[in-house]
Amino acid sequence: RNRKLKGKVTLKSPRRGKRKDLLELARRNGQLALQEQAQRSRLREEEPLRELSRLVGLEQEPERIEGYDISHLRGEETVGAMVVFEQGRPRTDCYRRFLLRSAPPGDDYAALQEVLQRRLSREGWAEPDLILIDGGKGQLTAARQALNLAGKLKLPLLALAEDPEQIYLEGAASPVLLPAHSALLQLLQRIRDEAHRFALSYHRRRRSKQGRRSLLEDIPGIGPKRRAALLNHFGSINKLLQSTVDDIKQVPGFSERLATRVFNFLHGGSER
Repeated sequence: RNRKLKGKVTLKSPRRGKRKDLLELARRNGQLALQEQAQRSRLREEEPLRELSRLVGLEQEPERIEGYDISHLRGEETVGAMVVFEQGRPRTDCYRRFLLRSAPPGDDYAALQEVLQRRLSREGWAEPDLILIDGGKGQLTAARQALNLAGKLKLPLLALAEDPEQIYLEGAASPVLLPAHSALLQLLQRIRDEAHRFALSYHRRRRSKQGRRSLLEDIPGIGPKRRAALLNHFGSINKLLQSTVDDIKQVPGFSERLATRVFNFLHGGSER
């Protein structure tokens, strides 16, 4: 069991003799161990990039890889996501989200093309060395069309499908299958899964906001200004749901009758 020591604790560092030699030896061994660990880590990160360059036919390892995914629910609130990996590591400060504007609802190919065209039109963004798409042959073809329209005819592109994991390459007759323990496959999976996670989290947030707006829009006699006043006063729909009639009356422009109507509507009672 732990016991608290009474009195001061003094740490001493030998300055000469055998004890100093032992301390210096331990320090050097520690430094060597850290250097070897760092070197092994670099090799683990560099090897799949070298294999990727050979697979795609690049002259050197891709430094910046961008991954893309589309997320929606039955065509509603469609969003796109871009994630960035540099030297095999995520660069979260470079991640970007896209709210779809023109793609028809439920058309994943058109949504992917819109996202890529908007991304490639951005000035000042670093150029990718490789683009990874979440999907199969159809997504790969749609992405190439978007890249060609943007003038990126030579930008390398591949797609990763799942169940089973298959890598689709341009010009290849059939997809590439790699063993589950492949370091390259695991790298591509991390990028693909991160793009999926990022897109899904944005989509869920959009749906949550839309749900809150729809709930307030259904309350009779509550227009845009009063909806904004409610959200500004309570800060969130959850806090509004926890409020009483007296709490709602404190919102500017809400009489007791109107506050009662809001409260009853939110809690399933009469609207009058």
